[in-house]
Parts: sequence; C-alpha cells; structure tokens
Amino acid sequence: RINVESTTLLSSLYGADMVALASDEASLNKEHDHPRLMIVSSITGLLAGLPAAAAYGATKAFSVSLARALSLELESAGVSVTLLCPGATRTNFATVGKLERAVVWDLPLGVVMEAKDVAQQGVDAMMYGEEQRVPGILNRLLVDLAHSVLPDRFTMRFAQFTWNPWPKQIAFLGELLSGQESSTTTQTSDSEADL
Repeated sequence: RINVESTTLLSSLYGADMVALASDEASLNKEHDHPRLMIVSSITGLLAGLPAAAAYGATKAFSVSLARALSLELESAGVSVTLLCPGATRTNFATVGKLERAVVWDLPLGVVMEAKDVAQQGVDAMMYGEEQRVPGILNRLLVDLAHSVLPDRFTMRFAQFTWNPWPKQIAFLGELLSGQESSTTTQTSDSEADL
C-alpha cells in the first residue's frame, strides 16, 4: 500500500511544484535547466509478474505505469520524468524482507549492484532527460529478453526462483557462485554428526 500511495502523493505534490517552476521562465535557464522528477520502481515492475512476491511486483508495476503516464502528461509543461528500475541492490532490503538467502544475491557478473552506483545512474539518467533507466548491463539484458524473446511464464518462474533460497538439490551452485558454504550444507553436516 505504501509503495502505491506514497509514490502517487509525492508525484502529485512535486509534479505540481515542478510545473509551477517550469512556467516561471525568469527562474530558469532554458538551455540548461528544466524541472525534473524521478520515480523509483524496480525491474520487477517491468516483468509480467513476481509469483514469490505478487503484491510487491504489482506495486512496482503501478509505479512503472504512473511514471510513463506522467512523463507524457508533464512533457508539454516542460517537466521531464525519469523512471528508475534497479535490480538487486545492496541495501537492507534483503534483511528487512528476510531474503538474505535468496538466489539473486549469489548471481555472478555484477547483477547485484551497490546502492551508490544505482543512485548515480538514476541521477545521470534524470539529468540527461531519459524516460527510463535500468541500471546494470545484465539487468537491461534481462528486461530486454523478458519483453522480446522469453515467454511471460518463463520470466515469472525465473524471477520466482531468484527470490527464494537455493533448492537443496543444487545448493552447491550457490556455494560456488558466492564462494561461501551454504547453511543447507552446514545443516546437513550437523545432522549427520548427530547420527
């Protein structure tokens, strides 16, 4: 609920302020300055759905729709709207959501990004007037594949897989990718020692 209501309310309040600022020509250097608004969503909002967290995915899809519509609505007033859709980012999100063991945190090749890098890409995109930015090459590739090549059910199954802990049968993959011993292996070893 907070993802929908707060994004809507803040967009409305700041959007009105940005329109008023854009109409005040004396305060702007038209060549370099124009009001900007950024809405932060998630790559989950760009997918067909997120079975492991359906309500969360739906709220992020709402943010995507809102940002795209506002981008067109506010364009004629001289206000640009940028939609930022980060993927997995190192914050306290995993801890708060009890997702520390989710597969996504073990994915290789920079899929998980640092918060400062995501923020910098968002600011850069907003300053360049981009309508949408998906930080990270692999995240952009995933979104492009999800929209153009892969069936929605496959994309949703993959997203569901990444939001859950490694299945016991393939927990060794998580160990290999993260370079750590998984708790699944440790639990097995402890129970074997009790025998």
